Amino acid sequence: MRAFAGQHSDAVAIKRTQPQKQAQLVQLREQLATMKPTVAASMRESIVKRIADLEKELGASAASTRR
Repeated sequence: MRAFAGQHSDAVAIKRTQPQKQAQLVQLREQLATMKPTVAASMRESIVKRIADLEKELGASAASTRR
């Protein structure tokens, strides 16, 4: 049940602009670089995966703007 009318479900992706994606990419890279060795491998893998996804999105959007 939704809390209020028009509320998005958790399954809907958050729409971000190109500058927001670039800022998030920088933030994730910094976070990965400052992680201690004791951090769970699954946490590290999830950040690496998100970085790869963002790079792919930014690469695809950059290619489409060049056309």
